[in-house]
Amino acid sequence: MKPYRSNLRDVPKVGGLTEKDGWINMQVQFLIDQKTAGSDKLLIGWTVLPPGARHDKHRHPTATNSSS
Repeated sequence: MKPYRSNLRDVPKVGGLTEKDGWINMQVQFLIDQKTAGSDKLLIGWTVLPPGARHDKHRHPTATNSSS
């Protein structure tokens, strides 16, 4: 398998994240996901939380434990 490389400079910030859904002034980039790397089991992101930003408490009920 060929190594996958990503650079923050080349990854766009995620759009459409709303305060209503708990994304408060966050800057989010997905470096590895289905769209960028064809990965359906792994997501690696980079999030910047400037002063006053937050991500409201939430759950991921459909997440699975892949270590089993």
